[in-house]
Amino acid sequence: MTFCDHRMGLDFDNSIPEGKQLLLTNIFTSDLLLRENVQIIKKGLNRLLKELYSNRFITGGFDGVDDFLRKIEKMDSTLSVWYNSIECGPFEFKKGCKARENIDYFMLYIKNINSSFLSVEANIILTDSAQKKFKEIAYSKFAGFNKFVHSTLGRRANSIGCRTSRTVVSYNEDARKADELYEYIGCIKWEFYDELERYFPIILHKKGIEPPSINVLNTDIHYAEIRDRKRPFWESIGIREYSGQFIDEYSKMIFNGDLSGRYDEWNNYNLTLIMNKSRIPEEKRIFCDSTLDYHLTSYGYYYFKFIFLDILSRYLGKTIIKHKYKLDKIKLQKRKFGKLIKQRYKFERDIDLYKRYIRDDIWTQSERKLTEIYGENERIRKNAIHDRTYSYKNFIDKTLAEKNTIERRINDLEADFEEKINILEHLSAYKVNWKNWVLSLLMLVLAAATLFFVLYPDLAPIAGTYLHKVLEVIRQWLKNIL
Repeated sequence: MTFCDHRMGLDFDNSIPEGKQLLLTNIFTSDLLLRENVQIIKKGLNRLLKELYSNRFITGGFDGVDDFLRKIEKMDSTLSVWYNSIECGPFEFKKGCKARENIDYFMLYIKNINSSFLSVEANIILTDSAQKKFKEIAYSKFAGFNKFVHSTLGRRANSIGCRTSRTVVSYNEDARKADELYEYIGCIKWEFYDELERYFPIILHKKGIEPPSINVLNTDIHYAEIRDRKRPFWESIGIREYSGQFIDEYSKMIFNGDLSGRYDEWNNYNLTLIMNKSRIPEEKRIFCDSTLDYHLTSYGYYYFKFIFLDILSRYLGKTIIKHKYKLDKIKLQKRKFGKLIKQRYKFERDIDLYKRYIRDDIWTQSERKLTEIYGENERIRKNAIHDRTYSYKNFIDKTLAEKNTIERRINDLEADFEEKINILEHLSAYKVNWKNWVLSLLMLVLAAATLFFVLYPDLAPIAGTYLHKVLEVIRQWLKNIL
């Protein structure tokens, strides 16, 4: 119970309402693949099909291995006949594999992103034990203050400056519960991608970035119960008030999760799809699973396009700062030219992945596809007198705004590199011209001295001593100015 709860005389209960249920039915997740690695992808899929294809679902009529591999070759929109998506079938991990403890089986898809990237998508179906563990966390009542260690700056006694210290920061019980659910789902995904990385050269997981997911929750709790401030259950599982938009009258997509200060809110790249099957008429309930699968497999990839952009933008933002710092440290001296060129190469190498991802305009079509789902809801939302909903438009606009910011920062840093390279090139050219002029002058002096020695050989010893002194003066002068 927080201080405010004591003050208001309320005992907030964030456990699940009595008689209600909440299930994490599946995790729909995706990671990026480089198209240039298509041969490695084909070999990996070949191994995956032979090693992990689930016997529980083989009933005949499925494509053979060669058919899958041929389709991957044709995932290119420049071809007259091409594939935008390939369903590779159901898979399950072998006994003894750690991921098998939480993952019953998973459906795998290869999707076309743009001219440089493909993506691998997986619809992960959880085991009963994983469901039970999720329910143990979600159903529980978390109470009391929760704490984590935070680094701060403190004053020094009797002196100027500051010192680094540690302090304990408190956060409420709802945030702690949301964090535990986030970490639990994250661990399941991490174990899954540890296994998948043995077959495919996935990008985000390899860089230590948690790949995004759409976490599907099935419940019989009406969403309006979030407004019951005495039962802050939704907040305790990371669902903000007024967040998300309805896909239909039975399901809602949450675009922004809510975690404690232990996590940067921008590092939570997961969406949550809440489905209330109890509100679906009995005669339609038999179709709800297939409707859900259709939404995830047909539209999930449009959500992921924006999330991938957001991840790459934020990842690159930190990289740009490092390169800007290193560029500013390089002084305008000729001997630093090689270091500058090397730093420019490293910068271009680090932004290559991002530039290839934004090369094609995939945003217009993706936004249009999501508008097919949320367009009517968005029009209603805009007509509301007081609207605080975090909608799909906010989700898209925030990501594209970040993209525009990163592009400007890239252009600015590229201009800084070009300016510094041009200055050093001009400096180098100036010094080369100066050296050529000095060399010509010395050659002229030596030629005159040689002619003098030929005409007046008796004066050669005296003239030689004087010439040596003159050359020594010139050498010291050149040493000081070059």
